[in-house]
This record gives sequence, structure tokens and C-alpha cells, in this order.
Amino acid sequence: MHPFTSIAQRSSIPRAQPARRHPSIDPAEISQRLALEPYSSCRAGEPRKTPTGVVLEGVHHETSWNHVFRFRGERRFSNKLEELLSRLSVHRHFLHRISGEGGSTRLFLELPGDVNMGDDIHWQTMQKLVDLRIIFGVETFPRFKR
Repeated sequence: MHPFTSIAQRSSIPRAQPARRHPSIDPAEISQRLALEPYSSCRAGEPRKTPTGVVLEGVHHETSWNHVFRFRGERRFSNKLEELLSRLSVHRHFLHRISGEGGSTRLFLELPGDVNMGDDIHWQTMQKLVDLRIIFGVETFPRFKR
């Protein structure tokens, strides 16, 4: 399973999206443990579906879960990243369990491509990512319309 958290910034709105993937965990357990509702989720073995509910061929080979945090009016995002990591740090043992069972946790920072935006991520913040076993990614959406 791949748990996923996302800090996203689309159309001038920073977003962070934590995501998790795991071979078999129940997405409801992730929601309960993190006290967050998923933006989307699926369980290993369930039929594949499109976002609109159309059933596709095959089943999901792993569990996937994600939640989206949106930050409006923020040009700098490192402080929001720090806040999110502090929030996730209380779930350190659970995140370690995810990785220990063959899963992963990713944190995607989604940046809009229509505004000038940037920040420094300090080594202490990167150390927290490592301690929580979180993979950090950054995406830009130049012409994204919301």
C-alpha cells in the first residue's frame, strides 16, 4: 500500500497530498489511524473503477489512500510543510509499520505553474521526512485550471 499525503499548490493554491500504498492494509485503518478522511482510496483486491465509478477490467494490486491539504494565499510553503510533518510525527510508528510491510508513504507538494512561487526546505525538515520514512515529491501544473 502506498499512503500518500499531498501539499498542493494548484492555480495559486498550494496543496500537500500524503499518499500511502501498501500490499494489503484496509484503507479504513489508515483513515482511522491518521484521523483523516481520504480524498481517494482503494483496497487491494477490489475491482478497478474510474473516478466516476465506471468499473474497469481487473482488480487493484495494492491498497492506495490519499488526503489533500490545501493552502491558500501562501507563496512560501516550508512552514506549512513543517506543520504537516509535525502533525504526521505523532503517527511515526504507524508510518514505520507501513514501510516495514512493503508499503510506502509519499508527500507530494503540488505547485501552480501560473505564479512565481518558491521556498527553502531546511535540512531539519528533510531529516523529519527521513525519520518518518516519507518520500518527498514536487509537481508543477503550468496550465492547471480548477
